[in-house]
Amino acid sequence: MTTAVEGSKSDKILQFSSISSDERNEGTLGLMKMNNEGIGWKSKAGRTITVEGSDIKIAKWIRIGKLFQLRLELKGGLMHKFNGFRPTDFEQLKNFFLTNFKTQLKIEDLASQGWNWGKVSFKGNNLSFLVGEQKQRAFEIPLGDVAQCTMPSKDEVALEFHDFTSTSGDVESLVEMRFYIPNVKDKDDDDLGKSKASLFLERVLDKAEVVSGKGIVTFEKLTVLTPRGRYNIEMFPSIMRLHGKSNDFKIKYTSIVRLFHLPKPDKQHTFFVISIEPPIRQGHTIYPHLVFHLKEDEKVENLELNLSSADIKKDRLSTLKGLGTLSGPRIQVISTMFKALTDKKITMPKSFRSDSGHTSVKCSLKTFEGHLFPLESSFFFVHKPPTHIRFEEIKDVEFARVRMDNEVNRTFDFDINLKSGTTLTFTSINRKEYSPIFNFIMKKGLPVKNLSLIHI
Repeated sequence: MTTAVEGSKSDKILQFSSISSDERNEGTLGLMKMNNEGIGWKSKAGRTITVEGSDIKIAKWIRIGKLFQLRLELKGGLMHKFNGFRPTDFEQLKNFFLTNFKTQLKIEDLASQGWNWGKVSFKGNNLSFLVGEQKQRAFEIPLGDVAQCTMPSKDEVALEFHDFTSTSGDVESLVEMRFYIPNVKDKDDDDLGKSKASLFLERVLDKAEVVSGKGIVTFEKLTVLTPRGRYNIEMFPSIMRLHGKSNDFKIKYTSIVRLFHLPKPDKQHTFFVISIEPPIRQGHTIYPHLVFHLKEDEKVENLELNLSSADIKKDRLSTLKGLGTLSGPRIQVISTMFKALTDKKITMPKSFRSDSGHTSVKCSLKTFEGHLFPLESSFFFVHKPPTHIRFEEIKDVEFARVRMDNEVNRTFDFDINLKSGTTLTFTSINRKEYSPIFNFIMKKGLPVKNLSLIHI
């Protein structure tokens, strides 16, 4: 659905719902807004993409099935693709781009002849396969999805792709593609003494996120509550591998949207939560949050970092420069690595304190017992099912069975009503925790639905 907030030409705002960011590992729907300064997209889970209008070099309109894709090529070689536009959106977008970004929105028709011979073009971080005399694009490969690139024979190059789904899942994905590149010289080719296949291989490896050999660091035998099991984490410059007894996962750092360090009330264990989008799959189950259960007092001694000089030059890894080894509490060492590799801050409880001085309250969600952590801009329930609720998603909250003139009830319920229409009910909260939660809610300015019925 498209909405427009009318004003002068310079302050008009376009808004599109149910738009996904095009990724190989299934993007999620979000909301896109445009104004005269640029474009912003935000998914339902909070992942954001922003594009400055002055950075847009080329804009294209491409049919993808029954809907359309908006493809933006930026100065500097970056590219963003957004799917889910309706045919009727074209004229509005065309006029908006021309007026505000001085950019013509061009229609591009993809080749559909089914030809498997043509030429390749490298632009930015993408490889395009072009066919026919008009050099129509048949398909495009983001080279960041390439996990390995080899030459099985002198005229053949094989591209293997990262599998970001569970090996036990039933989700189909492309895992390998081979190019046959005969070593026939064209008149305009540079004679570098290398075959065309070798030159193709070098171009791919220059842009690909190839993972081979030993990672930067490995954390062994970590207890994971969701998905349940004991896993090793092997961290590479661009992805992490989660090795389990029966399941392996590969996760891009760019898919990690939030990190949480949530101490348990026993002061002996802590939850380390990784929120990812799109979520990983195990069979028919999806996991938007990875919940690690770690001991607070467990130490790491002289953990060696396998960093090359090329790795250290990357902005995200510059903070690790000069660190040959890491020592200290395991949770702190893990936090240091994730902060450096994801460039994300780690959220911890701050202002909330329960009646007993803890940062969470014990309660149940549905039939599962766990801990509800009131954070500065959200609530987080762990561990089953791990549930993150941002304040901006909340319509209002409601307290049930909490009247102070009723001495029978030793516990109360806490309802969070979302703007989407869903209600999350946290039950069996100790009555002593009412005042801390109520004061926190009032401090944060969240609407209380039944405020007039509560007697303090």
